[in-house]
Amino acid sequence: MVAAEDIYPGQQLTLAEFTPTVVGSLQTNLAKSDRAISIPFDDSHGLIGQISPGDHVDVYVGLNQQGPGGAVPVIKKLIGDALVLGTPGAGASGGNIVLRAQGPEAAELAFASDNGKLWLVLRPASGARPVNPGLVTAGRLLLGVRPVR
Repeated sequence: MVAAEDIYPGQQLTLAEFTPTVVGSLQTNLAKSDRAISIPFDDSHGLIGQISPGDHVDVYVGLNQQGPGGAVPVIKKLIGDALVLGTPGAGASGGNIVLRAQGPEAAELAFASDNGKLWLVLRPASGARPVNPGLVTAGRLLLGVRPVR
């Protein structure tokens, strides 16, 4: 059961203030500062057809970072271990994937989706270890040069 309306301090609660949750709804996978956000993906960047609700993914973002010499393309891990809450139907060649985001991650995903390119990277079903690749640039990829922060 979940509250059907706002509950105020000191309010006496009755059963009428609550409604049953729908089994399998997005809200049953959210708590406290969790948020569900729907992000559009094409089949190659979003692993469409390869991931399912319940899978865990890392989310990477590619942006153009402005510097003294102009725009420099960079890729960075934006979110680690995001829960997949929903995927497009079978046979889709793109569509929206619903991810669980925590705290400010929903706003970061929205910004990154509108201003860059997102990739989903599937994590192992169990025993996944944290991976932090840092900021990936052409100089780092080709020459091993760490970017200046």
